[in-house]
Amino acid sequence: LASAILASVIVRPVHAISRAAYAFSRGVWDTRVAENITQRKDEIGMLGQDFNRMAVRLQSLIQSREQLLRDVSHELRSPLARMRVALGLARQPESYRAIAYHRLDIEISRLDRLIGQVLELSRLDCAEEVPEAVTLDLVEVVERIVGDATFEAQGRRIAVEWQCAATSLLVSGSGMWISSAVENVVRNRSEEHTSELQSRGLISY
Repeated sequence: LASAILASVIVRPVHAISRAAYAFSRGVWDTRVAENITQRKDEIGMLGQDFNRMAVRLQSLIQSREQLLRDVSHELRSPLARMRVALGLARQPESYRAIAYHRLDIEISRLDRLIGQVLELSRLDCAEEVPEAVTLDLVEVVERIVGDATFEAQGRRIAVEWQCAATSLLVSGSGMWISSAVENVVRNRSEEHTSELQSRGLISY
């Protein structure tokens, strides 16, 4: 009888924590120890609470890294696409080559900066630190991105235009992510337009 009571009070909760740890190690990131264990007032309850705090922390870090990888893969598409256009121009007559080489130099520099920013972000503790905010002119950011998109659109035979009544619009935030947000909107809209033209048979590659 004493052994049965001891097993119920101690062994079963320990097995439950062990099963939770195994599930978490298998990639089930939302695994948590049940409340009937964490609410205990003894060492086993403290162990369950510590496990849950660890699981929350690790899940946050893992999800942040996964989001970073998705963002990086998306960010790399823009300069690589423009480099392909520049290479196409480099194969054209001599008059296009200076433009192509200049664009390649710009995009290589951007890739280098992007890689540096990614390395910096990978070191950030996302739960406690955020990139430093800066003040920048949103109009200048959009003008630069539209210029890049216009160059890239040459390979798709489409045009990118925008109009803005303001001459300046100051915002505060991460320059990298603000530029990324604007560029994603422009790129997604351009890709939607290209897909629509392809479906109508108006353009082909």
